[in-house]
Amino acid sequence: MSPVVRYAAALALFALSTGLFVWFLKDTPSQPALPSTQPGEGNITGPPDVSRPASQVGKPADAREPDYSGPLLLEAATGTPVPGQRGELIKLGGIDQLQPGESFAYYIPQEDRRYGARVAEVSVSASGNRIVAGFSRQEGVDYRFLFTVGRQQTFGTIYTPAGRYQLETRSGLGTIISGQTISEGLDFSQPDYVIPDPRPEPAQESLRGN
Repeated sequence: MSPVVRYAAALALFALSTGLFVWFLKDTPSQPALPSTQPGEGNITGPPDVSRPASQVGKPADAREPDYSGPLLLEAATGTPVPGQRGELIKLGGIDQLQPGESFAYYIPQEDRRYGARVAEVSVSASGNRIVAGFSRQEGVDYRFLFTVGRQQTFGTIYTPAGRYQLETRSGLGTIISGQTISEGLDFSQPDYVIPDPRPEPAQESLRGN
């Protein structure tokens, strides 16, 4: 076969291949469009919501308010305050009997308001104290509480939309104080430690020979 014939055959084969390829592309279905990455309803894109303070962040809250049909375990108490004692008098009982999933209520005297709450976790520390933790949901935000219950004393921290509260009771009676009151008169620009003065060196007596 002469070179001219071979060249003509190769050219014809190339033209046929090109025609078949174009025909195949024309009949191939187009690829589906990729999902949009723009944020929208049901789309988990973008950074998480960190606008809430850490004290308020808990389990994701939905629009429904929980059923807080539980007893009032923290309420105001009557009596004569100890001179110089800050905070409001309270009485507390039954916290040590709560179990996960149970509801109860507590009253904050400083706000004159009652809150419903639900227990999320109960544990026992190495020293035998019972730790009760959970949340109170207010307008779709979970506010944390934590009680440490001992044999005679109970310590607690409660967060509400108005702020933080600390409480301490002995045999069921005690006081609750707001974090703002605790901070009054404190100068945070000064160190919170004291360096003691060095002890004087003891006098040494010289030994003299006879």
